[in-house]
Order: sequence, then structure tokens, then C-alpha cells
Amino acid sequence: MITEPSVRDLYDLVRRVTREPLWSAERLAAVVRLNFVPASPIVARTAYRPVPWEEIMTARPDQPQPYCYRGWERYEAGDFAGARLDAERTVALDPQHLSAQSLLAYLDDREGRVDEALGRWRKIASRVPDWSEARHQMGYIFDQKGDFQSAIAAFYAARHLCPACPEYENDIGFDYAMQGRYSEALTLLEHARAAMPNSAVVYVNLGYVTMRMGDAARGLAFFERALDLDSKSIAAFYGLSEARVARGDVDGAISAMERAANLDPSNGASWHRLGQLYEKAGDRERADQYRRRATELGFRDGPQPSSSAAKR
Repeated sequence: MITEPSVRDLYDLVRRVTREPLWSAERLAAVVRLNFVPASPIVARTAYRPVPWEEIMTARPDQPQPYCYRGWERYEAGDFAGARLDAERTVALDPQHLSAQSLLAYLDDREGRVDEALGRWRKIASRVPDWSEARHQMGYIFDQKGDFQSAIAAFYAARHLCPACPEYENDIGFDYAMQGRYSEALTLLEHARAAMPNSAVVYVNLGYVTMRMGDAARGLAFFERALDLDSKSIAAFYGLSEARVARGDVDGAISAMERAANLDPSNGASWHRLGQLYEKAGDRERADQYRRRATELGFRDGPQPSSSAAKR
């Protein structure tokens, strides 16, 4: 039995069961030590096993932190309804609990409640002005709203707070591309690639930019590299299809778009694009078949945002 868990034990426990975006490992360890010691048998049993949250909460029903920990664990496991219940319970116990507020912001964003999410991130940013992730998430939400200039401002603010975070250069590069500022986008994305050579997202965005700059061969190479790194990247398959069409390989474009459609069969835009490609190949019957499927899934023809840019 552990009577006084080491910082390493606590670090392992905390890093496995939670995504505390605000605190260092040392502070997390201190919180666990405060909340669960001398209830050290719990720590002993859970250091490398599933956490008995109900037992912990029964013992300490007035403590918000266990609910927050379990909320993050549920979020990572895909139990978003359970995560929201735990986050709301945490906030009921401690209305100023930043980690629970950030979890609710992530959940709002995921559920399409972008205005609510943005409002939460703004409040968090005002309370923790040196936390770059709050600005980062605000940038993502501005992107969803199509406000690329505000997104760029948010990402630059995040980069100022965390100069060593190369993902922000990818994000700013993406937004420059959305504004048609391809040369500036390419410079930032190349910087991001140098810092994150194994990021499929960066390669997809480089492919998108180079395609828009008229270099289909280079775009093709970037999309292929993205798929080497992430064989299930829908954005990479979209880009690969686009690059192959630009190089006259319609059959290859169809093959890539079929992969994209099958990875996300509920996305009507993929089936519509597949129908367009089959029409280009002269197969009118299949073209009509896939367009009908797209319509059944709620797709409406008209100007659509590019699907090849990956962003994250």
C-alpha cells in the first residue's frame, strides 16, 4: 500500500486520466495529493488501472476536481454527454473552475454552438491572459464563422504568447490561403513543416496552397506525403483527387474521391464530387447515381468551400 505517493506516481495517474490544459504536471500532482491523500489506497489502486470515480466522488462529494477529471476522461473516450454532465457538475460546485469551463467550450464547439463556445473562450482569455490555447480556440471558431481576419488576429496573439508552438504558423498560413494570400501562406506553412515534419495536416495545407498557385505536381506530392502520414485523411484524399484532375488523371481522381466518400459516407459533398468526376469520365449513369445519393444526404449544389484544406 502506498502511504505517500511520489510525484511520479501522481504524474502518471493525472496524465493518463485527464487533459488539464491550464496546469503544469507539478500543480496537478499537488492537487491530487491534496484531494486524495491520505486516501492513498485509491491512488495505489488507480495508478495503472481505471479510476474508480464513483468511489472517489462518494468519499469527497463536495470536491469539484474529480468531476472535472472524469469529464475530460469521458471527453477523450467520446462520451460527450457524460463529459458535459461532469463539467456542469464541476461548475455547479465551483463556478470559476477554468478547466471545466474550457471543457464546456470544447463541447459547445463540437456541438455546433459556436457563439456559446466563443463566449466561453473570451471569458477564459480575460481571466488567463497568458494562456495561448484560449486564443487558439477562438481562432478556430472565427474560421468556422468565415471571419478569417479575426482568426488571424487570434492566432497571432496565441503565437505571441507561445512562440515555440509551430501549429500556430500552420493556422495562420491556412487563413492567409483562405484570403488568397498564397505567398504569405506558403512561407508560414514551410516554417510549420520544418518544425512539424510528421504533421499530415501541414502537408495537406501545403498541397492546397501550391495547387492554388498553379503547381499541381508539387501539390500532388504534398497530398501523397500527407497520406503517407495519415492514411485516413479525408482532406488529403480530396486534395489528391483535385491534383490528379489537374494533371489529366480522371480515373486516379475518381479512385481518391471514392476513398474520401467511403471514409465519411454521410458527407453528401463527397458523393456529389464523385458524381461530377464520373460525368467527366463519361459515365453518366454513375454520375446521376452519386448525385442522387448526395441529394438524399442533404447536399445542395452551389458554391462550396474547398474541402482540400485541412486546417488542424
